[in-house]
Amino acid sequence: MAEPSATLLAAVQDQQESAADAVGTGSIEDALAARYMRHAPSLRTLAKLVVPISPPYYNTVVTLGLSDTASADTYQLTYHLEFTAQIDEFVIALTTRASLTDLLLAECPDIGDSFTCSSEAGRAAFARQLMTDSAPPVQVWCLESTPSGATRRRRVALKLLRPAQAAPLLRNLDPAASADVVLLRGTLPGRRGATRRIAHSVRDPLMDISEHYAFWIADRPMYIDRIKVDAAEFSPGVHLHPMLGNIANEWEWDGQRCDVAVENWVVKNQGIFLTW
Repeated sequence: MAEPSATLLAAVQDQQESAADAVGTGSIEDALAARYMRHAPSLRTLAKLVVPISPPYYNTVVTLGLSDTASADTYQLTYHLEFTAQIDEFVIALTTRASLTDLLLAECPDIGDSFTCSSEAGRAAFARQLMTDSAPPVQVWCLESTPSGATRRRRVALKLLRPAQAAPLLRNLDPAASADVVLLRGTLPGRRGATRRIAHSVRDPLMDISEHYAFWIADRPMYIDRIKVDAAEFSPGVHLHPMLGNIANEWEWDGQRCDVAVENWVVKNQGIFLTW
């Protein structure tokens, strides 16, 4: 699928904004109730699934990796996304409450990813690491094409937001919840409103191997070009379970690697699941 034109992206954005406004007045909820769930007490959750508030990603390539570590009790999980989107900033949320991790992505459209920390001290240390390390566990890049046709990766610096700066981005949360959230923001290069190619990478070397599973799921609608999985450096035998609804693809999984052309839309909470 070719990258969407600026005109198409603008039309999609306008449609989302109009639909989101309609949800606020109840018109979309009323239409859904009349057609699908006449006797349901509330359809706001369904309306948010049908009309997501987060901007969609296009031409997405997902890479999920598992590898051994020096300890027999842990493994390293990495996931890497490359996607096209019409966003000007990439915002990362840190919280000490596990229940807020998914809520932040569902209720705050400006947030690109969220992480749970074990304590306030751990949250502060993780924020410093993301801002100061030369190779932090979470990174964001802007990908640009050079005149020669090569791709140039420009790493995006993350900066801690003051509470007053974070408040507008957390406006959909109640005050008690937003008080537990720290935001880091990376401003993407280029003019505001531009369509950009972005990469986002997460690496966690302390995953508990005794849980016997790993997964990646979409947090918003995405047009997926490819999904790649690499477990060649992971000792346990891995089984792959696609969770992509009615998308039919040939997953030639040999227990170590696969590279599948999906070329279709996925919605929130669809993805891939690995067990061992």
